[in-house]
Amino acid sequence: MFNNHRSNSDTGKNNGSPIKNSGKKYQYVYSINNLSDRQWDRSKNDLHDQYYAKTDEKSDLSFQESIEISKNVLEISKTSGLDITQVNGQRKLGPPKDWVGEAPSPECEVFVGNLPRNIYENKLYPIFQRAGEIFEIRLMMDFSGTNRGYCFIKYTKPEYAAKAIKELNEWPIEKGKKIGVVASVNNCRLSIARLPPELDSKIFIKKIYETTESVTQVAVYTIAKSNTANKPMQKKALISYKAHIDAAMARRKLMPQRTILFPNVELIIDWAHPSSSMHNVELGLDIKDDQISEMEACVDKIDFLAAAKEEKATRHDVMAHVHVLGEQCPKAAPIIHLGTTSCYVGDNTDLIQLKEGFNILLPKLGGVIKRLARFAEEYKDLPTLAFTHLQPAQLTTVGKRATLWLYDLLADEYDLREARDRLKFRGVKGTTGTQASFLQLFNGDSTKVKQLDALVTQMAGFYEYYSVTGQTYSRKVDVKCVGVLASLGATIHKICTDIRLLASMKEIEEPFESTQIGSSAMAYKRNPMRSERCCSIARHLMSLQNNTLQTAASQWMERTLDDSANRRITLAEAFLSADVILMTLQNITEGLVVYPKVIARHVTQELPFMATENIIMAMVKVGGDRQVCHEKIRVLSHEAGAQVKQHGLDNDLVDRVKKDPYFKPILNQLDSLLDASTFIGRCSEQVGEFLQKDVLPVLEIYAGQEQGRVDLNI
Repeated sequence: MFNNHRSNSDTGKNNGSPIKNSGKKYQYVYSINNLSDRQWDRSKNDLHDQYYAKTDEKSDLSFQESIEISKNVLEISKTSGLDITQVNGQRKLGPPKDWVGEAPSPECEVFVGNLPRNIYENKLYPIFQRAGEIFEIRLMMDFSGTNRGYCFIKYTKPEYAAKAIKELNEWPIEKGKKIGVVASVNNCRLSIARLPPELDSKIFIKKIYETTESVTQVAVYTIAKSNTANKPMQKKALISYKAHIDAAMARRKLMPQRTILFPNVELIIDWAHPSSSMHNVELGLDIKDDQISEMEACVDKIDFLAAAKEEKATRHDVMAHVHVLGEQCPKAAPIIHLGTTSCYVGDNTDLIQLKEGFNILLPKLGGVIKRLARFAEEYKDLPTLAFTHLQPAQLTTVGKRATLWLYDLLADEYDLREARDRLKFRGVKGTTGTQASFLQLFNGDSTKVKQLDALVTQMAGFYEYYSVTGQTYSRKVDVKCVGVLASLGATIHKICTDIRLLASMKEIEEPFESTQIGSSAMAYKRNPMRSERCCSIARHLMSLQNNTLQTAASQWMERTLDDSANRRITLAEAFLSADVILMTLQNITEGLVVYPKVIARHVTQELPFMATENIIMAMVKVGGDRQVCHEKIRVLSHEAGAQVKQHGLDNDLVDRVKKDPYFKPILNQLDSLLDASTFIGRCSEQVGEFLQKDVLPVLEIYAGQEQGRVDLNI
């Protein structure tokens, strides 16, 4: 996914609160969640701030200077093979036109500061290309046309970024001016302190989701200010966003001078320290930091072979991992899986995966919508035969037909987004949903049980948990999630069926490579294999909906285990199927080929019949008798139809009309009466209105989440 890694600073100002000058620049105090306040001296963030702070000069460009800069930038775009675009105050050179798949990882990006304001891509590209192949240059631009003193450069490989930091930091870009090059810090989290102790956490979380975009997690917790009993409790929050740019925009929006979240409450809003964590939340259980740290150290050291061996012995997947983790973490072993049941692990994980699955699919769906929107705009004026009952009907346009596909995809986008946003967390509910085990752990303190439920929910990236569950969350949730995916499958099946039918008429074709083979026997064939594949997998996806209904219907009382094996297959296959048909459809829409001359020929064959009513009206206007004219047209039409059906000839109705003396008064009008563009109604306007009103607002949701081109390997 492109453009989802940014530096840790969003403005040219320092992010921390200054302390008294100790002789060092860039020393700040940062509020650390769950820990005492500590200094973070000369971190990478401060290096970013340092380079921002040195770029105070500002100048306006003359018209001639702007023209010259534009020429230079366009020339470097041409020679480098990188496209250039400007959005949201930044100009982007890249990615490479032939790039396929995900963007390079965050480790591939460097931050470049202390740039003179008159330096642009034509000078930056040759310098930074010394370190390796460049994926993208993002130069921050001012309204005056000058740069803002910094940029981000992403390479195709991490080693190129490391080389750039090593060799290009302090590079003399102009006489007396050196640039700074450091690693880009992808901080996506904000810290908020001084929340009122009486503030309901759910209200705060909901407010954050409503006020800012792209929130992935909000954790609110209470902690004692000190060990002194008289000191009041404090509430703090840690907010995670999908990408740094989202966190940066949220930070700007949440600053007190811009947004008042709660009246008469002065909040401290800052970047979260990279080492901040949630593991010191205290609810009264005897859980020690070293136990948590021991488990954290093993997060990426899962011994799958040992777990498989243990599962064969115990016939229990969760307990197999509990036993193996206990052996890896002897200090933490006594508290692992404390108070929980297998569904705490399995169901909560499923909900996280469902949410993340939708997060993967939605930008891909947005990409398909974007490509089809371009297609609709390009061909909004091209007349083509419409079909009802698969029989030629009145004319439409190629672009207007594409809007029918888009309409269904927009409905699916809304349904997928709603299904994702309505997901809640199972949380900590115990063996049958009563929370009895947790109530016992907290010695009957119901408030702490609810607080634990809320904390676990927030830490998992959800802001609400299901109020009631059995041992599992209701399987109706699966019905809803797979249902919207099945509906997407139906949409894609319909679109690809239309493309297959149009391909059979040689009006539209999906991409077909020069070396592609259509048939092992018939060498001339150009089979629409991509569309056929989409239809095939879409049918499988649609069939999975019934599986979830059967599972939901057959759950006994608080839970029965016959759902487990079925769901492991069904949920995974539903998302994988949706993913592959979206990617294949994107590939199709990236290379759809339209044959206007074939379309025009088909229109010509049918249009004379459609124009008969216009011919009758024209004759009446010059004094003809409507009934006489109607009979003339009826006879001539049937004669022309016989030529087409019985003899395989072209439709010659127009020639027959021209040869009949009765129609001599309107012969000079025939060309205009047979103009295909007069038969398409408001198609062009409808396409434009639909794209503006319905499509563009959806595309704005996925701005900056472009997936890149899809290349099929099979």
